Amino acid sequence: MTSLALTGLSGFCQGAERIGRVGAVVMAFGMPTSMTITSLGAVMMLVGWLASLSFQDTLRYTRDSRVARGIGLIIIIATVGWFYADAEVRHTVRAYTSYAKYGLVVIMAYLLRDDLWLKRTFAAFVLGVIFTMACTILALWSPVPWAASQASGWGNDLSVVSNYIVQSLTFVGFIWYAVGVIADSASERNKRAVHLLLAFGALFSVVFLLRGRTGLMAILLSAVVITLVFAPKYKILFGLSVLGALVGMVAWSPTLWPSLQQGWGQLLHFEGLQTATNSWGARLSMYLLSWDLISQAPLFGHGLGDYRTLSLAFYEDKAMQGISAVHPHNQFLFAWVELGLAGILVWCYLLWGIFRDSKSSSMAQQIFAMGVLLTLTADSLFHAPVWMGNERNIFIVLLGLSTAASLNSQQKSRSRYGG
Repeated sequence: MTSLALTGLSGFCQGAERIGRVGAVVMAFGMPTSMTITSLGAVMMLVGWLASLSFQDTLRYTRDSRVARGIGLIIIIATVGWFYADAEVRHTVRAYTSYAKYGLVVIMAYLLRDDLWLKRTFAAFVLGVIFTMACTILALWSPVPWAASQASGWGNDLSVVSNYIVQSLTFVGFIWYAVGVIADSASERNKRAVHLLLAFGALFSVVFLLRGRTGLMAILLSAVVITLVFAPKYKILFGLSVLGALVGMVAWSPTLWPSLQQGWGQLLHFEGLQTATNSWGARLSMYLLSWDLISQAPLFGHGLGDYRTLSLAFYEDKAMQGISAVHPHNQFLFAWVELGLAGILVWCYLLWGIFRDSKSSSMAQQIFAMGVLLTLTADSLFHAPVWMGNERNIFIVLLGLSTAASLNSQQKSRSRYGG
C-alpha cells in the first residue's frame, strides 16, 4: 500500500512539474506577444513547481548559480528592509512582491534543466518575437487591432506589446540570442542565415519603428561591449565601427532621433527639482533627490517602499508626484535609497553573476548572457526592471533562459569530467 501511494505521489509530482515546464514555454512565448499570456505562463509555472514538491531539489540544483544567490540575497535584504520601513503597508507589500517575483528565475532555471525543454522554451521565445516583429512591420501600412500604439506609417511609434520600452528591450534581448546562434560554429548554415535575417529585423524595428530610448541605450551599450569582448581581432577598430554604424542608423531614424533631440533639450532647459515634469528633466530631478536621500541613510537605507513616501513628501506639484513619486527611474539608486549599501551591492552582484555563470557555456550562450546582462544594466540605469511589472516579466524570462543554459552547461561539464 505504501509503495502504491509513493508511486502515485511520484506520478503526481512528475505531472505537476510538466505543467510547470509548459508554463515556462507559455511565459517565453507571451513575453514578446502578450503580457496576459506571460502572466498565465508565470502562474502555471509557479503552481506546477509548488505542486511538484521539488523545493530541496531546486535549491540543490541552483546552489552554484551566482544569479540564484543574488536573487536570494536581494529577497532577504528586502525582507530585512521591511522591518524598519515607514511606508504604508500596501506600498511595502507591493515593493516586496516586486523583488520576490524574481524568484521565478530560479524556478524556471530548475524546470528547464532538461535540454529538450530548454530548447522548446527558446523556440517559443523566438516564435513570439517573430509574431510581434511581423505585426510591427505590418503596422507601416495598417495597425493590427491589438497593437498598443494603434499607429501606422513611417515616422510613428509602432509598438505592439504594452509600450515601446517593453518591446524594444525584448527585441534587444532577442538580437543577442540570434547573434549567439550566428556566432556558434555548430549552427547549420541555413539556421545562421535565418537568425541573421531575424536579428536585422529586430534591430530595424528598435531603431526605426519604435520610440524607446531605453532600448536604444541597451543596444548601443551591448553592441560595443560585446564586440570588444568577443571580437577576436581589431577589437577597438571593430567596436568603433559598430558604434559608428549604429549612431548613423539612429541619426537617420524618424522616431529615435527626434526623441533624442527632445530629451537633450529637456536637460538643457532643466528648471529645478520641483518643476521638471518632462521625461529627461524629471529623471534628473529624481536622480538628484535620490542622491540627497542616500546621503541621509547611506548604509541601511530608509526602508522598503520608503522612496514613495519620501518623494511624495518632497514634491509639491501634483504632476511631479505622479511622475516621480513611484520609483526614481534608476534601479541602482532605488535599491540604495530603500535597502542601503547592501541593496545596491547585491544588485551589482546579480549583474556580475549573469556574466560569471556563463563562462563555462558555449560561445552562443555567453553572447546571449552578456546581452541579457547589458540590457538589464541599461534598463537599471534609466528605468525600473524591478518595479514595472512588464519589464520585470522580460527579465524573468531572459534571466531564466540564460541561467538555465549556464546551469545545464555546468552539469554537463561535471558529468564529462566525473564531478
